[in-house]
Amino acid sequence: MKRYFIIFAAFMLLITLQTIHYLEFQDRMKSFVSKGPRFTANDGQALCERIAALEKNPQPCGYGR
Repeated sequence: MKRYFIIFAAFMLLITLQTIHYLEFQDRMKSFVSKGPRFTANDGQALCERIAALEKNPQPCGYGR
């Protein structure tokens, strides 16, 4: 009987730790998403084209593809 209790307690501890980890991960994802838009491929394409206009020998820009 004692063995079953130990197995059950270990199982519940694992479930509790996994739940805590999941909730922390969820909070981090919410804070990441709430910070707003990120640098995208379209931003990279626009930046590349602006830099290419300034260079003597520009490299081809292919961010939006």
